[in-house]
Amino acid sequence: MFSVWWVHFEAPTHLHSLKKAFLWGYAHLFVLGSIAALGAGLAAGVGYDLHLSYAPGTTVAAFTTVPLAVFFVCVRYVQGCPGQSGPRRYLLPLGAAAVLAATFGPAPIRVTAGIAVVVVVLTRLVR
Repeated sequence: MFSVWWVHFEAPTHLHSLKKAFLWGYAHLFVLGSIAALGAGLAAGVGYDLHLSYAPGTTVAAFTTVPLAVFFVCVRYVQGCPGQSGPRRYLLPLGAAAVLAATFGPAPIRVTAGIAVVVVVLTRLVR
């Protein structure tokens, strides 16, 4: 969960107008909301692993993977600078797609954690 903050604070933002500043600020409602939902999803995953939940495994996995995918997409929007080019432009959307695909695989929460680590490392390496 802590790796999402590294992705969020990686790139500086460029706010050149009041409209961009408002959109940037209100987009953080979705960023922070997805982080809160991610924490709730992790708690649901612990309950599922301890056999305290009656929800299906795919549903519990979606409680974690969907908020992380929303986070990646929102951070891409918040940090999306007009001059950004190259492979870094596609890193967070591809990470979101990989996280959503992990929902239906084996051990989805653990795979999602691995994907988040890979996205963080690539965010630092790809310029």
